[in-house]
Amino acid sequence: MQPDAIADALERHGVVDLAELGSNPVRTARRHGLVLLQGSAAVAETQPAGPIQHMHAAALVVPPPRALLSEAALWAHGWGELPDLVEIGVEDTRGLAVRAPVVGRRVAAATLVGAVVRRGLPVAQLETAVVQACVRLADPQAVQLVERLLRGRGTTPDRLRTACRRGFDGSRKVRAALEVLDGGDLELQKRRLRAALSAAGVTDLRSEVRLVSKAGASCYLDLLHDPSRQAFEIDGGYHDLPGQRTVDRRKDRWVRREHGIQIIRIADEEIRRDLAGIVAELLPLLGR
Repeated sequence: MQPDAIADALERHGVVDLAELGSNPVRTARRHGLVLLQGSAAVAETQPAGPIQHMHAAALVVPPPRALLSEAALWAHGWGELPDLVEIGVEDTRGLAVRAPVVGRRVAAATLVGAVVRRGLPVAQLETAVVQACVRLADPQAVQLVERLLRGRGTTPDRLRTACRRGFDGSRKVRAALEVLDGGDLELQKRRLRAALSAAGVTDLRSEVRLVSKAGASCYLDLLHDPSRQAFEIDGGYHDLPGQRTVDRRKDRWVRREHGIQIIRIADEEIRRDLAGIVAELLPLLGR
């Protein structure tokens, strides 16, 4: 690799592998004004050397099969913050030489076989990353993460359950979060409510409506009745948590202020227990 190739690689990725330039990457880095990150992977002295660069460096110097795990994978999938700790999974950590903020983790071969590429990085599948990340989360935080993914259509309850393995703490937390969130069939209750309202003569109902403000903020509504500007949010048990109540009130105010839509929240358990009664209460609000 020649100096102009180094410049091209730095422009594309910010990280280059000096292994092809000789047996002494430290000397090579010094000669070309580079800073070593992981092994023979380096960045220019003027470039950032944060978690993103370390992720690319680790993916460059750790031989396949390998994949970023947990919070790093969530970030790469677009569902998490940039992590302080970067975990990279391999089948055997013996002889693996990485340094902070990168740490090596031994994982099953299936985790690496199922790896995907996101943001130019090899990462664990999203559902696997969720289970791994939940190990370090308190139960309410795990519920919040799973809720955000389900609401944003990042995954489904069935795919998350498939990713869970017996005996793993992260799996226990994901299963508990799903139980809190939907009792197993939150989507079913949404469909039942819409079908019952339609059978009662309510038209112009839309499901999973995305609202976007001029500033670019957005959210989804479970059901929207356009003529009356009434929306229905079907809430699982997670919405009884104090922190989530605050989030829900903030969302309700934002939707009312920005879009003139009134949100009515209905517990999924109420729909299971008394769907006919719920519909009877809602019909007058919808002009029926």
